[in-house]
Amino acid sequence: MFGEENLCKSCVILITYGDNYKKKYQGGLPLEDWIREQNEEKKELGQLFQLVKNRCILFNNRCKDMKDKTMQKRKLIDLVNELDQGYTKTQFLKLSKQHHRFILDTQFPRIERKYKRRIQKLFDSFFSIPSSPRNPDRFEDLLQKLRNYLKQLNEKDDPQEIFYDDGEPLVFHNLRKELNKLESMIVRERHVDEIDKELDQLIENLEHNFVMNSIDDLASFVSKLNDIRSNPDCSNNNHKIEIVNKKIWMAKQVITKHSLESQISQLKKDVSTTKLKDFFRNYDPVFKSLKDLRDTID
Repeated sequence: MFGEENLCKSCVILITYGDNYKKKYQGGLPLEDWIREQNEEKKELGQLFQLVKNRCILFNNRCKDMKDKTMQKRKLIDLVNELDQGYTKTQFLKLSKQHHRFILDTQFPRIERKYKRRIQKLFDSFFSIPSSPRNPDRFEDLLQKLRNYLKQLNEKDDPQEIFYDDGEPLVFHNLRKELNKLESMIVRERHVDEIDKELDQLIENLEHNFVMNSIDDLASFVSKLNDIRSNPDCSNNNHKIEIVNKKIWMAKQVITKHSLESQISQLKKDVSTTKLKDFFRNYDPVFKSLKDLRDTID
C-alpha cells in the first residue's frame, strides 16, 4: 500500500514483550546488537529491519515502573519525530481509498457475476408469486432479500471508503439500478394489494349494513371509494370498484325508498286526521307534497 520507499522513510518497528527479551538475554544483550545479528543472518526479519534502517524500539508491556514506562514512550516519540513525514492525514486517507478501489476493481467481475445471478433469482421469484389471492405481505421475504443486497452493495462501494473521480458513478451503479427497479415494481404491487384489501373491506361493510338495515353513513363509503378511484394504481381493481359502486347505488335506492315511505306515511296520517272542510282549505300544500313524491319516484 505504501511502497518500499515510504517504508524506508516513514516506518518504525515496535517490538513488544520486552520483559521476555530481558529474560532470554540476561547477560544484557543490547537491542542494537540483536538487530545487527538479524541483519547478518539475512532472514526476512533482518531484511525488514534493513528496510526501516534499523529504526526499532523495544517495549516492555508489563512494566510497572512509571519512570521506565515514561522513558519508553519518550524514546518512541523522539524516534517518530525524526522521521520524514511523507504523508499528511488527508494524503493518507486518499491513498487508503485508492488502495481499496484497486482491490475492489480486481474483485469486480466476480462480485458482479454473483449479484447478477442473485438479482435474476429475485426477478424470477417476483414473477412466480401468484397474483391471487392478493395479500400485501406476499412480497415481504422478497423485499427483505432485495434490501439486504442493496445494503451489501452500498457497503462494498461506499464513497467514504472507495476512491472516485469527480462525477464518477459508484462501482455497482448498474446492479443497484436493477434492484431499485425491482423494488419499485414490488412497492407498486403491494400498493395494489392494499387497495384490493380496502375494497374487500368496503364490500364487507356495505353488505353488513344491508343485513343490519343500517346504511345511514353512506357518505363515508362514497368518500372512501372516491379516494381509491383517485389513486393511479387502482386500474387493476376495476372489477371490485364496480361492485362497490353498485352496492352504493343500491344503498342509495334503499335510503330513497325509506324516505319516500316515511313521507307517504306522514301524508296519509295528515289526510286521515284532517276534516273535510280543512282538507279543501289546505289542498294546495297537500297536492304539492304528492307531486314532489311522484317526481322523486319518477
